Parts: sequence; structure tokens; C-alpha cells
Amino acid sequence: MQPIIGASKQRLRWKSRSVVLCLVETRIHPHCFRCACHYGLRLVNRSGINDGQLVTSCLGYIHGLTWDKVFRTGQGNKKPLGVYTASDEGISTSRDVSTGNTTTGIKADGQIEAKAGLREPYRIKATWIFHPDAVKQIRKRKDGDGQYPWSPGIAEGKTILGLPYVASQCAPNMFSTGIYVAIIGDFQYYWIDVALFMQIHVFNEWYAVTNQIGRIGRGEIDGMPVLEKARSRLTLA
Repeated sequence: MQPIIGASKQRLRWKSRSVVLCLVETRIHPHCFRCACHYGLRLVNRSGINDGQLVTSCLGYIHGLTWDKVFRTGQGNKKPLGVYTASDEGISTSRDVSTGNTTTGIKADGQIEAKAGLREPYRIKATWIFHPDAVKQIRKRKDGDGQYPWSPGIAEGKTILGLPYVASQCAPNMFSTGIYVAIIGDFQYYWIDVALFMQIHVFNEWYAVTNQIGRIGRGEIDGMPVLEKARSRLTLA
């Protein structure tokens, strides 16, 4: 259980000043998730591969991909609450920005509005998160002369509007009315609680009849965005 600064009010008085902070209680409960695989002993014996190392690497990749997805789009029901999920417990629709966008595309005006919606303390540490399809759409913009405007200030490979960006396959990539297409903010205000990073169980006897080995990877994790004003979420008009 952690306290969160949910809102603040400042009252100025003659020759004095008082600041009132509202603390909102939130609870993070790590939830179990798992993935499994099984493979033939014949393959292992003939190839001489280090199956334990290979499977650990594969399960680790699957776990990482799962975490990335739920941190982006998780619904918060026995799993983390994602940054692209509208929720009063995380980021509400009050942080959504659609001004300047069309019903099918991200426009520069919309990105400028989203960035301007952040206060300076959060803007200086902010990062964009897009799906690669959204980055491609931005990259393919052309001006009235048919030239690509991805240039200083919107520099290829480094920043968009002067801020770094991340292209995640787990970000939304549907481009239609009201759909989230990007988020910008200071992501240190996303809290993660890892009770069990990854634990792998080996089942030799379970698949012995089919001459196979089974492995199950388990983890326990939860996460949620806090301090919603540290982010702006970009939607289409």
C-alpha cells in the first residue's frame, strides 16, 4: 500500500502561504502469470544443445513481451493497469488529447497539443510511446511541396518534437475515431511491484510417456500509472 499525491490546492494569504496535499490510497497486488513449453528428448540428445539455457531465454522473452503488453494495455483486473487504458484509478479521459488530429491520422498539431498539455516538470523528462505503424505514419508526412518534414525538431531516429520516443509493438495501432495512438509523459510515475521475477519448474516425469521434457515459467507482478497529470494521451478525432 502506497500513498499517492492525487491533487493539490494552493491558497495564498496575506504574508503567508499554505499548501494542502490530498493523499489517495492505492493498492498494488502482484498477480501470477505463467507460460509453458515441452520439447522432445530426442532432439536434445541428437543436437547437443543446452536446452535449459535455450528454454530459459525463450521463456524470458515471452515474459518480457507479456509485461510490455500489460503495462501498455492491461485492464487492471488481476493484471497490471496499462497506460493506454482509461481508468479513474490510473489515467482518466481528462488526459486525452484529440485536437489537431483527424479521424484516421496523427497530425503535427495533435502532437504539439499533447506535449503542451504537460507541465514543465514532467515535460522535460517525457518520452513518446508509439506503435511502429504510428511512427511510420508520422515519418511519411509530406508538406505542400511533397517533401518529408521529419527534420530538426522532428529528427529521424532520435526525437519527435524534441523528445525521445519508443516504438513498441504492444502499443495500439488501429487508426480510427477515438482510438488511442500515442502517449507522452514522464514514466517514472508508473509503479511496478515484482514479487517473483521469473521461476522455472522442470517436469521430467510428466511427459516421460512421450519422451519429452516440460518447463513452466512463473512470475508475480503488478503495476499501474500514478499521478495522471504526468502524461497526455493522444487520440484520433
